[in-house]
Order: sequence, then C-alpha cells, then structure tokens
Amino acid sequence: MTRPESVTQSRVVARTAGISLRQVGAHVFLVDGRRDAIHSLDPISGGIWRLLAKPREREEIAAVLADAFPDVPKPRLDRDIARVLNALEAAGLVQVQAPRAAPPAAQKRKRLTRLT
Repeated sequence: MTRPESVTQSRVVARTAGISLRQVGAHVFLVDGRRDAIHSLDPISGGIWRLLAKPREREEIAAVLADAFPDVPKPRLDRDIARVLNALEAAGLVQVQAPRAAPPAAQKRKRLTRLT
C-alpha cells in the first residue's frame, strides 16, 4: 500500500505511458489498457491529470491549483494534491521520479549574466 507521504514535494510526477483519457459529458475516465482497468476521476483529479501532460514537481501542481482556487486554504490543497497523487501512483497511473537536478552553479551564473 502506498503511504500518504510517498509523493514528496521535491519529486517529479509523470504520467505512465499507455494511459488514455476519455471524457463523457462531465465525467472524466482514465483507461489503462495494460491492466484492463477504467478509473473515474473527480474534478480535482482530472485537473491534476491534465497538468501532468508534462512531468511536474508537486510544487508546480500546488502553485497552479493555488492560483485557480485562491479561496481554498493551502493545507486543504496540499491534502487534496497528496490524496490524488498517491491514488494515481497506487493505481500505476503515474510514476514518481527523482527530483530534477539543479544546474551547476557555473551554468546558473552564465544564465543570469546573459539575462542582465
């Protein structure tokens, strides 16, 4: 069983290959042909799935949802994000990858120099 803290802030979350999205009216489903499974998504889960069109760190997902739902307290958003990501991971629909490597300090300086 996946522990709630398995998708930590610094991890990158990516969709598992071969999962397709189907929308029927307001209902969103993920079809996993590998396991002959269909998963129904609630609106928040569907939004997070769409954000994962490219691999993202959990902080990126939280920032987008915080902008989209400014009246929702941050602790609640964090719990919802953890719930969704851990459920998607437990179902094999996403993969959690190592954090993105920060560029070496020399490359950072060069980039900053070019921007100024």
